[in-house]
Amino acid sequence: VHKTDKIIYRLPVDGTLISELKSKEFSCNFGKYSIQYVIAGQELKIYRDFQLYPAMIPLEEYGSFYEFMSKIGNEEKNKIVYQ
Repeated sequence: VHKTDKIIYRLPVDGTLISELKSKEFSCNFGKYSIQYVIAGQELKIYRDFQLYPAMIPLEEYGSFYEFMSKIGNEEKNKIVYQ
């Protein structure tokens, strides 16, 4: 599985970005994930890349796989506040 996304938000001129946006990247034996935030003028661009390597996951390694997927889930739940 390999999925990439690009999301563009047009921001109001009279607002302020409240959230601290930090680009992140992590990888392991199961795949890799990255998210990048770019502010250009009145646009917020978000680039996401997710790759899950094909594999049979042994029961002994499932905890690591679950941790990797949980990190991705937590990152995807982050909120962006613009006021």
